[in-house]
Amino acid sequence: MLKYIKLPVFVAVIAGIMGVQSLHADWTDNGIPLGTAGGGQESPVITYDGTGGAVIAWIDTRSPVNADIYAQGVTADGAIRWFPIAMPVCTAGGYQSNPMIIPDGAGGTIIAWQDPRSGGTVDIYVQKLNVIGYIAWAANGVAITANPFYVNRPGYFVNAQTLGGSVTGAAGDEVPEQHLIYTYAGIEAELVSRSSRNGGAPILREAEILELAQVLEVLDHHFEPRWADRIGRIPEGSEAHVAAEVEFLIAGDDRDVVVLQARPFVVVYSEGQR
Repeated sequence: MLKYIKLPVFVAVIAGIMGVQSLHADWTDNGIPLGTAGGGQESPVITYDGTGGAVIAWIDTRSPVNADIYAQGVTADGAIRWFPIAMPVCTAGGYQSNPMIIPDGAGGTIIAWQDPRSGGTVDIYVQKLNVIGYIAWAANGVAITANPFYVNRPGYFVNAQTLGGSVTGAAGDEVPEQHLIYTYAGIEAELVSRSSRNGGAPILREAEILELAQVLEVLDHHFEPRWADRIGRIPEGSEAHVAAEVEFLIAGDDRDVVVLQARPFVVVYSEGQR
């Protein structure tokens, strides 16, 4: 039997089958509202939840300044599973668009979308919702294709890991704790991922992230003029800067930053990253 679902811009699975004279709905006539917030809801995508129900994601313009990604679960009996106004998947700045959704094989779902939050390019972000609808990864999604730094948007990318772990994930079975620390308007830090070795607990404290940014700024200002000759040739229309790759430890009871070494590498910015 046909089951159909609706949003205030209603999500609907519409059948148009040659030769069918009438169809019957198992759920409420005219559909089930999946989210009743203001604004518009559009571009719905749907996947099976493994128990006869479904999870639906869509573009949501309830915010007066952004277009976000929201999602809702519905049971096999047509009951709403999560918040009446739906679950926010991504509410970052900009116009998130083109959501796609798949089941994760364990009752949850994985949702991907296009995201212009960087200001220079449109990147791909992804988020996982667990079986009860809560986000399982970093708030507002994990960047899959993003290069987060621009000429006028400088900052630092930090990988942190517990003792004995890989800070790069080179072994393929570990995820480090990752932070983006922007410095173009004060210091603004964004958590990208938690360490897979630390039980979800943070490795770096908020105050330590701010102090680390100050240490990195001193190192950057020290090494940049000394490494200027490392740039070499770059593509026409691009711009290059010398960056520092710094290896450090958080050591002792006072958790002091101990710098082990710093290495230069060249960052090349295309025309769209200024």
